[in-house]
Amino acid sequence: MSGFQKVDVLSVILYGEDYLKHSVGDSVLDQYRYGKRRMDGNGRKELLLPIEIIEKIIWYTREAKLKTKYLFLSKYFYVRYLPTIYEEPELHIGNVLRFIESITVNDSPLLGYEEQRRVGTGKITEGNQNANEKENINKNTTKKRKKFKNTRGEYIKKLDLTKLSGGIRSSNITKIIKHSNKELRELVLPQMKIGYIGVISFRNCLKLKKLDLSLVLDVINLNELITCLNRLEYLKELRFPRSSIKMDGNGNKDNGDVKYLKIKKIESLYISGGITDEILENLNPEGGGNDVHEASGGNSSNIEKLSIKFCSSLTDFGVYRFLNNNRLGRNIRELSVFYPNVKLSANTFDYVFKMCPNLVRFEISDDFISSELFSDYNLAMVRDSTSSTGSRSSVVLEELHLTTSGLLGQFNKVRPEDLLLALLELRFPRLVRLRLSRRLGWDVAGANGVLDQIVGAVERNAGAVCFDA
Repeated sequence: MSGFQKVDVLSVILYGEDYLKHSVGDSVLDQYRYGKRRMDGNGRKELLLPIEIIEKIIWYTREAKLKTKYLFLSKYFYVRYLPTIYEEPELHIGNVLRFIESITVNDSPLLGYEEQRRVGTGKITEGNQNANEKENINKNTTKKRKKFKNTRGEYIKKLDLTKLSGGIRSSNITKIIKHSNKELRELVLPQMKIGYIGVISFRNCLKLKKLDLSLVLDVINLNELITCLNRLEYLKELRFPRSSIKMDGNGNKDNGDVKYLKIKKIESLYISGGITDEILENLNPEGGGNDVHEASGGNSSNIEKLSIKFCSSLTDFGVYRFLNNNRLGRNIRELSVFYPNVKLSANTFDYVFKMCPNLVRFEISDDFISSELFSDYNLAMVRDSTSSTGSRSSVVLEELHLTTSGLLGQFNKVRPEDLLLALLELRFPRLVRLRLSRRLGWDVAGANGVLDQIVGAVERNAGAVCFDA
């Protein structure tokens, strides 16, 4: 036995010999020559190390969630670590009401110095306090007594409200966002109806970088939503709600023009709900102009990740107009298309590698592709003297996910032989991760060895194949 034991260094620093005595025993305690901890001028125990070293230790162990009891160590700890505790609160039904109170209720008024002194010395009691003395005290304390504004909400930078679904009133959701809008960077709304005010309550969170509305159950007016979104100039990730529609001022469906969505800094865009061809066509990387093709400047879009699902109004025309633009399609690195998208045809994304030549990750349901996706026409080939075939593909795809809705008529729509041929002819030279859904039915074809050959072709590229349910 080496005689060594693991000791929580931070706890030793904060609690000293008391921690050692109860956690590792007297034998180890004797090895530490702490002696009696010195007392400061107020009769309190001093910390064993300088505050700067303790701060460094806590910073290196910050993933272990700072405990609130550390705030009571000193005024310095309270001021220094209160923002850290409120930065990313873990909210659930059990603590949300207390959390709302902590960020909304102002601190209680402070007693004036004269009143504190007299109350502390016992000079003022219910029996001996006369009216004149009470009046004098009120005069002395009125100017000194004040309420401190509650600024704890300004420390909040990330809000995940998904655990509050169905267990809280919508007004409380609005209240949380209202009191944390100053420095809020990320916001995820819960799966519940939170009303019009709750949905657009983020409009004053001007520093938002991530906004997730995908779980909201309310039917949202797209024009008003886009108006609020255009205020968020730092937004990098946006997830649209599943239920959205264009409406006029009277709440009726509106077939008129839709407002332009400025996507100047958005890097991840998740499209869903009532997004139409017109909205996609009016997406403008520079935040101005009437058409994405006429936008001035020539700067490329920042969108690198695009997801399309639950779009009831989006058609092939809108997708082609959006992805065929050089400044949009060429910049996309990750593309995900999920079922359902009722107006997309059965081969909408057969030409995706022509529209998005820099695609690295592609997740697609076979409802929107055919075997033509793997043809040599759609997978551009370039001359390569080092290749056994004399040419290689310019496709840079590294990860491919194939799924299916499992509806009737989808079986064998995309055959494993087509993918195998593409792999053997090096049309996917960089593919290292292949994920297949069992609902494709390809495991049935494993009897003739096609699936085994696909696995072998990917593994020769130092990759792996995974099967999902």
